[in-house]
Amino acid sequence: MLNTEEKLQNLLNSSLQSTKSEIAHTLSAYIRTLDEEYSDHCQKARVRAEHEVELESERLTREGNRSLAEEQLHLRRRIRREEEDLTARLFEEVEDRLEAYMATPAYKELLLSQIQSAAAFAGGRPVQIFLDPADEELLGELTEASGLPLLLADHSFHGGTRALIPERHILIDNSFESRLEEVRAGFSWERRARHDG
Repeated sequence: MLNTEEKLQNLLNSSLQSTKSEIAHTLSAYIRTLDEEYSDHCQKARVRAEHEVELESERLTREGNRSLAEEQLHLRRRIRREEEDLTARLFEEVEDRLEAYMATPAYKELLLSQIQSAAAFAGGRPVQIFLDPADEELLGELTEASGLPLLLADHSFHGGTRALIPERHILIDNSFESRLEEVRAGFSWERRARHDG
């Protein structure tokens, strides 16, 4: 038989064992709960971080696209200014060459050919053929060569001829001014680059 002290010791050992077991079980449950909360917190933090990265990525993409669009617009404007400058210089050179051409015998032949074509197109109907005022010195020679009464225009059209068939309300415009305007209106560096490429 156990004495009281031994009984108390057994009770104490039993209580301690039970308490230790209960504490271990509670601690284990608490650690599991903390692990679950930590895992949940990590998952939520990862989702938040991914969302933030996605938002920041979208913002940076938009900002980059906006910057790119602004730069492209700036470059297009700059290219357009350069093209306008080059076009102006190109047509100045063309005009200079036309002026030089007008001093050659080939120009006189061209005028005579235009005069004859206008007369042939008129088909015997009355036709008024005009020379540019700058070609006044050629008036007599071309009148004699064509056998047609030629007139000087009131204003310059930068060379070539213009013919009017009043009966049919037809204007035949072979002036250099009209040809240059047509070429200018249809001229495009982009189209030119495609044609040359």
